[in-house]
Amino acid sequence: MTGEKDYLNLNIHDPNGRVLSVDLNWDNLGAKIALKIRQSLDLATILQTTADEVHQLVKCDRVLLYQFDPDGSGQVVVEAISDPQWSLLDRVVHDECFESSWLEPYQEKQIRAIADVATANLTPCHAEFLAGFQVKANLVVPVLCTFGLWGLLIVHNCTGPRPWLAEEMDGLQQIAVHVGIAIYQADLVVQLQAAKADLQAQVASRTQELEQANQELLAKVEECNEVATALHQREIFSHQVLDSLLTFVGVLTLDGVLIEANQAPLDVAGLTREDVIGKFFADAYWWSYSTDAQAQIREAIAQASQGKSVGFDIPVQVQGGDRIMIDFSLKPLRDATGQITHLIPSGVDITQRKQAEIALRQSRDEQFQLAAIVESSQDAIISKTLDGKITSWNQAAEQLLGYTAFEAIGQQITMLIPVERQSEAALILQRIHRGERVDSGSNAIL
Repeated sequence: MTGEKDYLNLNIHDPNGRVLSVDLNWDNLGAKIALKIRQSLDLATILQTTADEVHQLVKCDRVLLYQFDPDGSGQVVVEAISDPQWSLLDRVVHDECFESSWLEPYQEKQIRAIADVATANLTPCHAEFLAGFQVKANLVVPVLCTFGLWGLLIVHNCTGPRPWLAEEMDGLQQIAVHVGIAIYQADLVVQLQAAKADLQAQVASRTQELEQANQELLAKVEECNEVATALHQREIFSHQVLDSLLTFVGVLTLDGVLIEANQAPLDVAGLTREDVIGKFFADAYWWSYSTDAQAQIREAIAQASQGKSVGFDIPVQVQGGDRIMIDFSLKPLRDATGQITHLIPSGVDITQRKQAEIALRQSRDEQFQLAAIVESSQDAIISKTLDGKITSWNQAAEQLLGYTAFEAIGQQITMLIPVERQSEAALILQRIHRGERVDSGSNAIL
């Protein structure tokens, strides 16, 4: 074995005496996948890139990304193979032996490495399961997200046994962390798209309400238009979030020194690598706006060094002294023996999501205020559909016209018109329905 820590060239002898030359460059692969995460919001592309690059690096027969379903079954969503005969793409796995015996260790972040299926101490159920997929040796790493176990990153040798190296196990665990970040980022995009659709629905609903408002509410139209404009600006703001998600990924020593970081958080803060690499993470510019923030980061480092995963929302200082809100997490990284070797900080920009939540609350408050104005008016205010059905009836209408809202809503407006003018009212309603203008003298009977 020769080379430096980041690059290993290995000669491995298989059971038939052949020499397999394996070049391992896990740091470069991790950086490449992290770059793909920053450049693309397309999870399928990121997953396929991961499988292809791992397959090329490990030089195995098959690499899979397997996603669990809520019922415990799952499906192969991405693969990279050395020969078409090893393909399992879109294969749905629903095996009670798999679900009951193997799922729990992966939920506990354990990996599984089998160098030779034929000689391993496996249950008959497990051995039969692997034989069904022509597996001679396998290495399985869980892919975890904030919501739990998403799936598995699996490496198979199908042509013969294979010893798995500690570097390969560690490297796959690091890659699984990057994949988990990509999945989390994709989930955030879905949430933001849903928030955008919700804001659009609110705008449409508010517009319809304004169109149905009675003539007496015209004095409030300008105020309502300002609300609609604010909602439109928030919609544009949410769209900008989709184009500018900030994801931070780094590596710390156990005492909190930053030894690696991706470029995005440096750019947004106007920093260079020399400003932060090799220095204490808690003292970085991002947290320098507050001693409390620095203390919170130091406490998180202390907890993660003891094996605890830490997560919280915290402001980050960017270039010019402005701040954005991120979902920050700090997790311990363990080697094959279970020892904590490094800490992995990560953060995702959630500023717009927080602002969208505030905007939604403000919109609801404005709706309640508008309803209160109508209800407290001294004038009878009634709204109806184009076919004359009463849809709202304020308290002044109850006092002036003698009907309660319960009695009036849902009834035809003609209940208020004298019998001798019913035909005239019908003609006016027809004109309104056709979009014709009706002068106030004709409209008085309605």
